[in-house]
Amino acid sequence: REAVGPGAPVARYTSHTTPLTVGAELGVLGLGAYLALLVGAASALLAVWRRHATLGLSLAAVFVALVVHSLAYSGFYEDPLTWGVLAVASSFLASRAPA
Repeated sequence: REAVGPGAPVARYTSHTTPLTVGAELGVLGLGAYLALLVGAASALLAVWRRHATLGLSLAAVFVALVVHSLAYSGFYEDPLTWGVLAVASSFLASRAPA
């Protein structure tokens, strides 16, 4: 590695997609964890849809929009909507009362 003096240009490369960022920073294991999160979320949203079609479809639509958005902007994990959708789905599935 070369020492760079003050005022020297610094190369700054950034990925703008969540899958590419996860793959570059965390490797194959990170990509596996990312895919596991997506599959787990999809199965939870499907379970919500089976119990309450309107809520399940609404949450799934928001989640799909977030995933598609993450293909052009690497903010999937930082976006509170991602975790909000998963929290609502999880709390709905954890409730014992039928909808």
